[in-house]
Formats: sequence, structure tokens, C-alpha cells
Amino acid sequence: MTNELLKHTASLLFMLFTILAYGQKNGTEQHSITVKGYIKPPAASKSFTLTLKTDNDTFNLSVDNTGYFSRTIKGIADDKHPGSAFIAYQEQHTQDLPAPVSIKRQFVLDTHIIALHLNTTQATITVEGGPENRIQDLFRETETVFSEKIKEKNLTPSGIQEISTEKYLQELAIIKKHNRSYVAFQKLKTMFRPTAYTIKDSIRDAILQLDTSRFSQAERDDIMKKFSDYVEKIRIKKDDSIFPDLITDGMSGQTTFKQLASQYPYLLIDIWATWCGPCIRQHPFINKLAADNSQNKSFAIAGVAISSKKTDWEKHLTEKPFRYENYWLDEKQGRLLVEKVILRGVPRYLLLRTADNIIIEKDIEIHDIEKTLIKHKLLQR
Repeated sequence: MTNELLKHTASLLFMLFTILAYGQKNGTEQHSITVKGYIKPPAASKSFTLTLKTDNDTFNLSVDNTGYFSRTIKGIADDKHPGSAFIAYQEQHTQDLPAPVSIKRQFVLDTHIIALHLNTTQATITVEGGPENRIQDLFRETETVFSEKIKEKNLTPSGIQEISTEKYLQELAIIKKHNRSYVAFQKLKTMFRPTAYTIKDSIRDAILQLDTSRFSQAERDDIMKKFSDYVEKIRIKKDDSIFPDLITDGMSGQTTFKQLASQYPYLLIDIWATWCGPCIRQHPFINKLAADNSQNKSFAIAGVAISSKKTDWEKHLTEKPFRYENYWLDEKQGRLLVEKVILRGVPRYLLLRTADNIIIEKDIEIHDIEKTLIKHKLLQR
């Protein structure tokens, strides 16, 4: 009997450990959350809807004469990543109600009972929930304060940037203080924007300070990669020495710009326009340079036409053939090039090192082109 009892106990323990291991592997446990609250003052005399949306469902809530409502949501995952919900109160437009009230609020499903208080007079919704909702309130308060500052009159662009930076730093302080918070983690992801680039080191510090027992290595690696990609993207955009990745059009059958760049260590780029007299007058010199260096493997010449109709560009190339490859940019791509290289006029000559896409000479005068090529050992003296 004792042996049978021991076997039975061992079997039960094995099943228990198996269930626990499965739960740890899954990382989730299904449970229910009750969302309840009051509408004040009661809107019994008004026609309205009260809608609750979760990540998976939408519920139209019933409200009694006292303004009370309640809904239990089943099948909520209880893990390190609490779901979110959205409550929306909408009055119907009627003759007696020409200015219907509309209130919306997002909140976190972070505890078993969440209380919502809707004030239709002040058009506000307050949330009483768990710690994630309290942290979310901190971010909401910060947003409100700085939204008012932005509304100040006579703010210059630099003034707006200064206010934005101050706001980001306050948000980062909240994130660092509550480094176990999923809401703070999600907020951190929203800071990868151009206006926050100047405080990128502070953003990196906040990522490095995330609680390692709360967020997995994979989660921390993922957010760090997104941060690094963001920094690199903005760096490239701000660095006017990096030639932009352009989508160019060429004549049928010709070598594409990217193919040409892959074949030569350097490209001398001639930026021009079909309506530009000085550009066209300088083309014979560039044509001769291209012809004289047709066997030179160190560099090639590429013409890039901007601010021109494609039909005019095609006609020009047909009537006055080039001895070097020529490409056309549409308005969007042309604007990208103009902004990137800070182009103030044409013609403009650049020397591009294709290995790393760096413009090593940004503004070469026509009479200095050969000197520049000799300087970089692309031409013999």
C-alpha cells in the first residue's frame, strides 16, 4: 500500500511539475477582468452609446438609470504584456442636443477590477486600475503640460524644439524610474523620432536600464536594434556628405545608376537641367573629358537631370548625345537630391566615392574638375 501511495504521489508531483513547466513555457494564464464605472451626471434622458474595445473584442455596454455599467471580459492573458482597452462615450446628435458630447480614453488591462469614471459635463474619463494605469497617467499629465506650452504664441521653431526636448527628457525620467513597466517600455518605442535625435544617448541609457527580470533578452535586443536603425537613419539623413539613395530613370537599355556606381570606385556627377544655359554650354567640356577617359577604370561620369520634364530630357539626349551616362529624376527624387546636397543652383559637380557612398568633393567648379581628379589620383598630370 505504501509503495502504491508513493507511486501515486510521484505521479501527481510529475503532473504538477509538467503543468508548471508548461505554464512557464507559455508565459500566459487566462483570467477575467471586470471593467465597471459610472457616468456622471446620469445620461438617462440622452441617446448615447458606450463602447468598450479590447485587443480582441468590441462590446456595447448597457447603462442603468443611475449611470452604472459593468462588463466582465474573459480570456485575458495574464502575462508580462498586459492588453489594452478603449472606452468611448458618444451622444447622438438631436434637435434637443445640438452639441453632443464625445469622450474617449485608452487604458491598460492590468488588474482584475478596473473602475472608470465618466464626467459628461467636463468631458473627462478617469481610470482606477493597477500600476500600469498609474504610470500611463504620469505620461498623460506630462503630455497635457507640454501641449499647453506648445500653444504659446510667437514660438520659434527652435523654441518648439526646446519644449519637445524638455518633454522627452521628462518622459525618459519616468521610463527610467519605472523600468519594469510595460507602458513605459511601449512609450520608449515611440521616442525614435527625428525631434528626439539630440538626446539619443539618454534614450540609449533608458534602454540599457530596462529591468532584465521583466523583459526578455530578445525584447531588449529587439528594441536596441530598432533604436540603432533609427539613429543610423537619422544620421544618414542629416549627413550631407552621404549621397542619397535615388530612384533614377534612364534611357531604354542603358546601365542603371546603381550598376554604374558598382563598376567604378568614383563617379563624377554632373547635376544639370534642360533649361539651364550654363549647364548646356559646359557639356562639351564634360563630353570631351568622358571621351578622353573612356578606358579609365578609376572613375566614370554620370549626368543627373533635375527640375526638368522627362520629354525635354529625352529630346535633349536624342538631339545632343552625351558621351557619358545620363539619368533623369522626377520631382520627388529631385527634391531629395536638392535637400541632401544643399543644392542652390545648377550646374553642380560632385565627386562620389562609391564604396561608402560619400561625397568627397561637394562643389567643384568647371575649371577645377581636372585638378580635383588629379588630386584624388584619378587622372595623371
